[in-house]
Amino acid sequence: MRILMVLENTFPEDERVEKEIASLLAEGHEVRIAVYSRKKTSFKEEFNGYTIYRMYMSKLMYKLSAAILVYPGYFMKWRNFLHRIFTEWNFEAIHIHDLPLAKLGYEYKKKKSILFIADQHEYYSNWIVKTAHYNSFIGKFIRLFSNWKKYEKKCLEYADLVCTVEEPLRALYLKEYKLEENRIVVIPNTPGKTLYDIKPAARNSEKYILFYCGGLDVLRGLETPIRSLLILKEKIPGIMISLVGKVNKHFDPLAYAGELGLQNYIEFRGWVHYSKLPAEIDQSDICFFTPPVNRDEINNTIATKIYQYMARKKPVIVGRARYMKEFVEKLDTGIVVDETSPEAFAEAVLSLYNSSDLYERYAMNATRHAEDYYWETTIKPLTDFYEIR
Repeated sequence: MRILMVLENTFPEDERVEKEIASLLAEGHEVRIAVYSRKKTSFKEEFNGYTIYRMYMSKLMYKLSAAILVYPGYFMKWRNFLHRIFTEWNFEAIHIHDLPLAKLGYEYKKKKSILFIADQHEYYSNWIVKTAHYNSFIGKFIRLFSNWKKYEKKCLEYADLVCTVEEPLRALYLKEYKLEENRIVVIPNTPGKTLYDIKPAARNSEKYILFYCGGLDVLRGLETPIRSLLILKEKIPGIMISLVGKVNKHFDPLAYAGELGLQNYIEFRGWVHYSKLPAEIDQSDICFFTPPVNRDEINNTIATKIYQYMARKKPVIVGRARYMKEFVEKLDTGIVVDETSPEAFAEAVLSLYNSSDLYERYAMNATRHAEDYYWETTIKPLTDFYEIR
C-alpha cells in the first residue's frame, strides 16, 4: 500500500515515527512522509529507503501554529503542500501523526476515497490546555476560541483507524467519543529491541547519577527532583542529576537549580538523537519521572522514557500518575513517591543507594519484563491493519 505520513514537525528526529515507517517498509508497504523544515531546503529527499517531502516553515508561521483552530492560513499552507505531493504521487492512505493536522486526513478521505489513520501520540485536547504557551496572556485568548475537544471528536470519528498509546486512553476515547472498538488500537511508545537489547555501555563517571530524558518544561515535574538535591548532597557523595532533552523557554531547570545554589549538581546533556539514548541511560544509577498529576493525559499513559529505562535495566522513581504508578508497582521495577515532595523523592533515592538488595531486585525485574515491551511486538496492531487492507 502507498502510505503518506504527515508530521507537524521537523524530521528525522521523532523516534515513534521513524520506527513506524521502518516497520511498515519491512512489511512491503511504500511509505513517504510530509514534514516542515525551519530552513529553506529541497522539496524532496530520499532517506533510509523512503521519501521525505519538506515544506519551509517561517518563524512567524511556526508561531501561528498554536492558533491553528482560529487561523485558516495555517491549514491552507499544509493543504497546498499535500496537493503538490498528491499530484506527483497517488497515495492510498494518509496517516496523520497527532491531532492538529488530522482535519487534513478526513478531507483527503472524503475527496480521494482513501484510508485515513489518526495516530494520536498523546491525549492532545487535554494536554494542550495545560501547556505554558496556552496559559500565557495571548495563549489564554487563543484557547478561548479553540475548541480542541470538539475538533478531536470530529477528526477521530472520521478516521478508519485511531492509534493511541495506552489502553486507558483507548478506553477513554471509546467512552467519550463512542468510537467503534475495532477502529482504535493501542501502539505504546516502546523501544526497539535492536537498539535497546545490547550490551551496557561502560560507565565513564564515578558520580551517583539520577537520570531524566525528555521535554524540559513545566509539565515534567523536575522541580521536585532538583529540590531533593538539597537533602541528597549531604548524604550521597558525587550525587548528580543528568538531564537529556530540550529546554522550554517557559521553564529552565538549570536556572531553577541555580536559584537554589545547586548548579554544580546538575549536568545538562542537551538533546541527543534517540539512537544514543541507551548509552546515556547506561551512565546513570537511577532514572526518574515525576510529572504533576493534574491531567487526564498523564494519568492514562506510560511515558516512553519508562519503557526505555526498563529496557536498560534501571530502577525507576515515579510519581503518582495513575497508569505509570500501576505499571511500576505491578512489575516491581521501582518506587512510587509523592511527586510534590522533595523529601519523599530523596528518601526513595536513599533507599536504593543504601540497599544493594533492593536496587538489584528492581533492576532484575526490569530485565525480566523488558522482553514484553519491545516495539517489534507492540507494533503488530498497526501492521495488521495495513496488511488486511
